[in-house]
Amino acid sequence: MATAVIAQHHNVDVALITRAALAELETLAQAQPDLAPTDQRRHMVTWIHTQLNRAGLDDVDDRTPISAAVIGECFRSTKLLDVWHSYPDATNLSVLGADKARLEHGNGEIETIDAIVESGDELRRNIIALAESEGSHAGEIWDPARPEFEIIMGDGTRVTAIDWVSQQPFVTLRRPTYSAVTLEDLVANNTMTNDCAEFFEAAVRARLRILVSGSMNSGKTVLLRALSSALPKTDAVMVAESQPELRLEYSDVYPDFVVSLAARRSRSNERYDVPVRSLVERIQRMTPSVVIVGEVRGDESVALAAALGQGYAVMSTIHADSALGAVQNAAMYYEEATGTTRDAALARLTEGVDLAVFMGRDKKNARVVAEVAAVDGLIEKEVDLTMLFSHQPGGLKRTKEAIPTNWERRLKVVGYEAQ
Repeated sequence: MATAVIAQHHNVDVALITRAALAELETLAQAQPDLAPTDQRRHMVTWIHTQLNRAGLDDVDDRTPISAAVIGECFRSTKLLDVWHSYPDATNLSVLGADKARLEHGNGEIETIDAIVESGDELRRNIIALAESEGSHAGEIWDPARPEFEIIMGDGTRVTAIDWVSQQPFVTLRRPTYSAVTLEDLVANNTMTNDCAEFFEAAVRARLRILVSGSMNSGKTVLLRALSSALPKTDAVMVAESQPELRLEYSDVYPDFVVSLAARRSRSNERYDVPVRSLVERIQRMTPSVVIVGEVRGDESVALAAALGQGYAVMSTIHADSALGAVQNAAMYYEEATGTTRDAALARLTEGVDLAVFMGRDKKNARVVAEVAAVDGLIEKEVDLTMLFSHQPGGLKRTKEAIPTNWERRLKVVGYEAQ
């Protein structure tokens, strides 16, 4: 590309060099479509400094602020955020390169919308621009060696992207629901019945240890918030999460004393890592009355198991397709993290978890409590459950199964008569 005369006597036409830089970036993207954003930026910084030097700015200190301004223009793109902000009721946005995008609304409706970007490279630049607008430098180390990317935006939106292991860059934006929610709210919107809500309230106050499961965006965190609203106001609640999602401290619906801790992962120096497991170890020295372990996706199962055996109330969430699957998955993660046997892992988790809940969808795709089961332990090395509530064609129903006798006294103390 021919170099334009962009400066005379150090009076630089930034607009002119910006147009030239954008053209150079487009040429680079076409010639090397798989080039990492980090390498794109490095190439452009060198290219811009070269042009400025040829134009008479031989002092690097003079060139640097101009280069930064031009780089900012080259990598500034707001299409992704513009679309996200134009759908304030959406809970999820999924974008695969230049293909059509998928929106999920708060009422469960799924919508396909036109492509947001024109190329995978443009999507990469959108993601980096988004990260930088949030004051994050994570995009600088998003490359083929570290293909995953995740940040939490200022409004709580979780941005997760992956590239170089898929045919095109893929990104999801997930909007949080920080508003206070109670069990009564979930009865009002038909997520559960009043009978189920009364049981949940008693279970929480009786200090039963509860594991909530479901698929992505099934309402696990929302239910966990609602369960937390049943805790006594005087409880000392300690929360350990891989990402700050629960946010109980933002409302007076929940206990007055809530301490939320978030794990930290350093991509450049493992010495600065603070996993959820370490957070729970610290929590155990802080005399909590309630411990909430955020979503269990792997090693967090060790933290969950440690919390379950300490005598205080414990609640957590996990991805699974049933109440049974919740316990099995937690045990599987524990087995993988510790190297213990399957039988030992199952024994550890079934001894700790009292109640397994599964969040599902009804025929209208609305979120509902689908299963509530008592975890009775192991029978012939398999998890034994007693299904207490089950979502049937007519809605959520209390089954004919009896509540475990070892819970009866604890439930009576909080005013609930087992049926």
